[in-house]
Amino acid sequence: MNIEQHGKMKTEDNAKFLDSIQVSSGINISSKLFVELREKIISGDLPPGYVFPNELALCEKLKIGRSSLREAFHALATIGLITRTKQGTYVNEKFDYVAVTPLGELLKQSDINDLMEFRVMLESEIAALAAARATDEDIALLSQYIEIMRTSMDDIEQLTKYDTRFHLQLSAASQNLLLHHTMNVVRSIYETVISQAFHKDKNIMYRAVDFHERILHAVKERDSQHAREVTNEHIMDVMNVIRKD
Repeated sequence: MNIEQHGKMKTEDNAKFLDSIQVSSGINISSKLFVELREKIISGDLPPGYVFPNELALCEKLKIGRSSLREAFHALATIGLITRTKQGTYVNEKFDYVAVTPLGELLKQSDINDLMEFRVMLESEIAALAAARATDEDIALLSQYIEIMRTSMDDIEQLTKYDTRFHLQLSAASQNLLLHHTMNVVRSIYETVISQAFHKDKNIMYRAVDFHERILHAVKERDSQHAREVTNEHIMDVMNVIRKD
């Protein structure tokens, strides 16, 4: 696909997308430029089809050397964010680079509803597997985290920390490394969502403890279906709080 087919935009009409980039001082200029451009492409500030100014004009605008620009462009092309041709350099369509974008970055750019729906699917199945595979040590840790949550109602930071640890321990108990690694990737985002919910509605803190106890009971009973259903109900409760005006 050439630039014309790609639906290019006039460079002069889109120079504003590059105005906030400042990489002219310090060392590792190419690395700094790579990070800046990567974030702008992933966020959509540099949209699909955007054609960069020619190298000379872009180097003058950014006050950098051509070698630094070429190194940054090479790195961006390697991970599929841009395409370089004799006609110019342009941003690829989103579906061309999503597959190589780290999951954490994609989730940061996700709508809250998409994020919570992803969590429903992920954690409900994690709970079901945990009910089938949890060890006595897993169950002991899950019980311990619930007890700490119960005594942390006046400390939202502590409550959030152990709410998250409970779900991470469930993922470990699933004995599925891919699911466990995925939970670790999204950990910080989920912590932020849970903290927001706790600040927004104090009652959800007590409901969270109750839901966790019900999930743990299902795990102890080796009832995968019930563990799945309660986890789904728990996360939907969080979604309802987050969606409130």
